[in-house]
Amino acid sequence: MADDTNEVQVRIFDTEHIIDDADTPTVYDLKPSGQPLVMSVINNGRSKFGIFAKQARMEFLSTQSINAYTFVDSTDQRWYVEIKVNDTDFLFKGFLVLSETSRPFLPNPQVIGLIASDNLALLSERDLLTDADAVPTGKNRIADYIAWCLKRTGLNLPFKVVNNIKPGTGTALIGLGNFSSASDTIFFPVPADYQPQFYVGQRLLCTSTGSNNGTVFTVTETVTAGSYIGVSPTPVHESGITNFTLTDQATGHLYDKIHLDAKTFEAEIGECEDCRAVLEKILDKNCFLTQYKGEWWIISPDEINDLLYYIAEYDEDGAYVSTGSGVSMAKEIGDGGIAHWIERSQLTEYDRPLKFTKHSYRYEYPKEIPCNVDFSKGDELPGGTSTEKTYEVDCWTIKRGYPTSPQTTTLTPYSKRIFNDKGYEEERYLVIEDATTFTYKEYLESEAIEIDAKDKFDISFDWRLESTTGFGNQSVHLLQVLLHGDDGKYYILGGDNTIDDPLFVPGESTYKWYDTSNFSANTTAGEIFLTWGLVEELEWNSFTWEAPPAPVAGKVYIWLHNFKQGASSNYDKNLNYSNISFSYYPYINGGYRKYSGQYSKAERVAAGYSANLDEDVTISDSPKPILKGGMFAEHSGVYPLQPVYWSSQQWALSEPNSDDYFQPFEYHRVNETYNQNNYCIRYFSGSLNGLTDEWPDMVHNYQMIDADVDSADRYFMMIEMEQDWHKGRWRAKFAETYNTDGKVFPPFEFKYITE
Repeated sequence: MADDTNEVQVRIFDTEHIIDDADTPTVYDLKPSGQPLVMSVINNGRSKFGIFAKQARMEFLSTQSINAYTFVDSTDQRWYVEIKVNDTDFLFKGFLVLSETSRPFLPNPQVIGLIASDNLALLSERDLLTDADAVPTGKNRIADYIAWCLKRTGLNLPFKVVNNIKPGTGTALIGLGNFSSASDTIFFPVPADYQPQFYVGQRLLCTSTGSNNGTVFTVTETVTAGSYIGVSPTPVHESGITNFTLTDQATGHLYDKIHLDAKTFEAEIGECEDCRAVLEKILDKNCFLTQYKGEWWIISPDEINDLLYYIAEYDEDGAYVSTGSGVSMAKEIGDGGIAHWIERSQLTEYDRPLKFTKHSYRYEYPKEIPCNVDFSKGDELPGGTSTEKTYEVDCWTIKRGYPTSPQTTTLTPYSKRIFNDKGYEEERYLVIEDATTFTYKEYLESEAIEIDAKDKFDISFDWRLESTTGFGNQSVHLLQVLLHGDDGKYYILGGDNTIDDPLFVPGESTYKWYDTSNFSANTTAGEIFLTWGLVEELEWNSFTWEAPPAPVAGKVYIWLHNFKQGASSNYDKNLNYSNISFSYYPYINGGYRKYSGQYSKAERVAAGYSANLDEDVTISDSPKPILKGGMFAEHSGVYPLQPVYWSSQQWALSEPNSDDYFQPFEYHRVNETYNQNNYCIRYFSGSLNGLTDEWPDMVHNYQMIDADVDSADRYFMMIEMEQDWHKGRWRAKFAETYNTDGKVFPPFEFKYITE
C-alpha cells in the first residue's frame, strides 16, 4: 500500500483440490505488477437503490508455471478469491470471472490481468431456489428469499441490514386496566394510559401480574373514544391491573417478521424469477445491497443521516441474530479527513427537487388458481403408450372423510393425456377411479385459495363418466367447494332448493353458503340434483358454482369427488374432470369494481415544481392475500396481511406514542423516497488520495468537510468507486442523502387505479 504501514494480501484458492486441514497446502507466490489491485463498484447513473456489485482487478507477472492458462478452462466457481488488509479484515470475497482474464500474446514474463467478482452481477443467470434446490412454495420470510438468492453467488456470508421499518406497533405500557369476560374487552382509563397502538386482527401478548399473563389476544374491535379493545379469546375477568404490557406479536425486524408468498416471484407456472430480479424487487425504492468486510450489507439510503446505524444481523442461512445499539459509520472527506480531493478533478452536480414521488402497486394474480388447475404438472407414470400416457397430480391431495375426522385413503387419482400420431396432445383430464367402499366420502383436494370476507368467485368445470349409471333422478357430489374460515368454522357452498335443504337444483336453486357446525349439519350441501335421463353421461358436461359473498375470510378448497357415493352398482364408475376454472371477484373499496392496482403518493404543497418520480413497486400493502406481493405476518401457522408499520430509526431507544407514526408500509417507503428528492440533491465526484486499514466503502455515511455552501450540513452516500490499492488513489461519486434541515412529511395520497 502507498502508506507503507499497511499490507494487502490477495489469495486465490483452487476449490477443485481440497485438502485435509492437517495437510500442508502448496503455495505459489505471484509477483504483483502494474496495478496489483483495483477495487471497483460501478453504478450506471445516479441510483441510490439496487445492487452494487463489487469486483477486484488484479495484475501479476506470469511465469512458465503460473500463467493465464492456469485459470482458464475451469468452472465458474473454481477459483475462490479472498483479499485481506493486514491479514485481519476482509476487503473482498469472490470468484475469478474467467471471461475477463487476459494476457499479451508474448513470452513470459508478461502482465496477466485477472478479474474477481462477488457474483452479484451474475445472479440474473441463476433462478431462485431453496437450499434444497427446490422451487420455493408457500409463504416464507423475506430473509429466507434474501439468503437463498445470496447463496447462489457461491458465497455463504452473513448479512447485515440497516432498514428499520418495523411491522406492528411495538409494546403498549398500560398503567391501569380492566379485563372483562362479560364483554370480551380490555379497558384503559382515558386519556393518560391510552396509547393508539391497536388494530383489528392484531395479536397481543399480555404480560401482567394477573391471571391474563401470557395470553395472546386477537383484537376484534378498537374504540378510541372509550379506550377499550375487543379481544379473543375471552379474558379472565379482573379489574385494577396496573403496569401491564400488550406486545404486538408482529413487531420485530422487517425481514424476519414479514413473509411473502413464493408466487410473488413467479416467472412461469412452477418456475421462479432469477435471483437478481428477486433481490431487486425486495430492495425496490428502499435499499441497496453491497459487500463489505466479508459480509453482505443492505442499507436504506434514508437512514444515512445524522443518526447512528441500528444494524440487524442475520446469519448466512437468513436466521435473525440480533439488532445492536447505535453504531457510527461516519467518514469525513476533505482536508483532515480519511481521504482528500486531488488533481482539481472534483465536480459538483445537481438534481432538481421533485414535486412528488409516487409508487404504483399493480394487482397481479398467480398464473394458476389453484395450483395445477389444469393437471399439467406431475411425473409420468409407467405403462403408457405413444398415444396415451398417465401422470401423477401435483398440488392436489387425495383425502377421505371430513377434515375433522380424516380416514385412510384408498384411491390414487391420475391425469390422462391423449396424443395424436404426431405426438401432439389432444386431450387432458383427471381420472378418479371407482372405489371399493362408500363408507366415507373420498375426494381430491386442491391447495388453499385465500379469500377475504365478502369476496366472490365462480368455479366452472367439466365432468363425465366412463360408463353409464342407469339412474333416474339422483343427487351426487361432483366438484364441491369448502371454505375453512378464519373463525375456525367450515362452510360448504350449496343451493337453497328448500329452506332447510342445501341441495342444488340447476335452474331453480340460488347459491348459498352453509355452516356445517364442524360437519354435524348441512353435510349434503354441494350435492347437485340431476335428471339422469337428460344427461349425456359419457360426454363432457359443464357446471358452474357461483359463490355469493364469503361469510368470513379464510381458505377455499376445491374437492373433486369420486363417484362411489352409495351401495348401488350405479355408483361403480370412473369419474373424469377437466377445464376447471376459478374466477375471482375481490371486494375492494366497498364493491366489486375491477381495480388494476393502487398508488401511494407524497406530494409537496408549494407550487412551481414539475419534476416527479412515478414508478411501479412489486411488494406492498396488498388489499387481498391472493395478490402477488402481499406482506404477511405469521401467527402460529396463520398468515394475515400486515396492515401497520412504523419507522423505528428515530425511535431507537423507545417507541412512538402517536398513531401518526403507525401507517401502512407504503406510507413510510414513499416518504423515504420523497425525502431523497425533496430538495436539490448534490453529487460530488472526482479523484481522491487516502486508503488505509479504515478504508472508505459503500456502507459509510459521509460528510464533505472542505468549506463550501454545497457541502455544509449535508450527509452523503457513496454510489460509485474505483480504488487503486497500490497507489492509494481512487475515484468516487457521492450522492446527498440528508441535510440538517431535517426530513419532511408532505401530504400523503392513496388511490385505487381503475385503468
